[in-house]
Amino acid sequence: MMVFLPNEKAPLLRPISGVFMSLVCFWGLGVCVRLVLGKQVHAGLFGPRTLRVLAWFFFLLPIGGLFTGYFKTHTLIAMVQTATYVSIFFGLRAMAASRERNDASFNTQMLTIKFKQYDVVRLKSLHVKMHKLADEFNLRQPVVGDVATIVEIYSSPLGYELECSDGKGITQWLIAFGHDDVELELELVQIAFGSSAIQLSDPYKVHDIRLPGNVAVESSNEITFVYNGEIAARSLFDGQSLAPEVFTALGAPELVVVFCHYDSGDSFGYAIVKDGITVRSRVHTSDKTKDEGPPNAFELPWLQAESFIEEEGEPPVYRNLKTGEVTSDSYLTAHLLADVMNAFFGVTPWNEWNYKSKFNYYSSQPPEKTPEPPNTKAWWKFW
Repeated sequence: MMVFLPNEKAPLLRPISGVFMSLVCFWGLGVCVRLVLGKQVHAGLFGPRTLRVLAWFFFLLPIGGLFTGYFKTHTLIAMVQTATYVSIFFGLRAMAASRERNDASFNTQMLTIKFKQYDVVRLKSLHVKMHKLADEFNLRQPVVGDVATIVEIYSSPLGYELECSDGKGITQWLIAFGHDDVELELELVQIAFGSSAIQLSDPYKVHDIRLPGNVAVESSNEITFVYNGEIAARSLFDGQSLAPEVFTALGAPELVVVFCHYDSGDSFGYAIVKDGITVRSRVHTSDKTKDEGPPNAFELPWLQAESFIEEEGEPPVYRNLKTGEVTSDSYLTAHLLADVMNAFFGVTPWNEWNYKSKFNYYSSQPPEKTPEPPNTKAWWKFW
């Protein structure tokens, strides 16, 4: 390549840039080969627009050679390089188009809940919050029948703001929906949890959402998540149906998945609710497993897993005959839960979470006083 040719003024510049350009060229050629073979490509941090800019950069490289006289002095090498750069140009543009198609199909896979009835005029945009995806699913003004919301219940430590003093996981109830009205958040909380719910100021040190009446709401980029431990317990551990007032407040979605993913408590479970009726549920706690309703086809590989004793004196483990993966009795339900979430929504939020958004806190109980911080001196005071 021309970048390896000697340069008296900058002897190290061309070799170093040559190595860099070689790696980029080989990467681009690899992308082209995968596209030709029909294999899926991933853009990683590069979006379609960035990929197209890189493509035009490679397209302009041989054009620059026409003005430098390089083609006249190194005709054969220049022709090979031109063919390489043009191939990379088309490969990157094809990769950008593939990324856009993948994103579109991903959105379709994620947004699977239909809107039936609600004051849809008050909802500006509807999109599911992807915990690792930076792009938002900005949709048109919603109408009845649109994809509306995803309801999740999972359990995991929520970081410093919602973590209990004992350090254990916190059961949560999550509702994701888009909005443009600051009053909608309080309205939904009051509809679902009672009109006596009020907003608290800076209560995270004493606010435990496992306690009755305590609610935490996360809002970021026109999306809201509502956290509460009571709904999970009623739906999963008490066997009750989703409360009608909650179902109505959500807009009576076609599909609701209530679930618990509680590592520290060794409890996992899910309840699939269609049109307000629970059609399938499975819950594992430390002492038993409760399974009701006909399973879905994607659940069968784990439900039909082979049990065997891995170590003498230890409880049996299970091998998925389809994937060969081995797991314990409790995590068998955890794997089923992951399959349910991936099948319906394409996401497992306990693996894709961040804590960069703002939390608001509500409670229908008299607020406790936040402990006063210790009276410490400023760092610059010596007396």
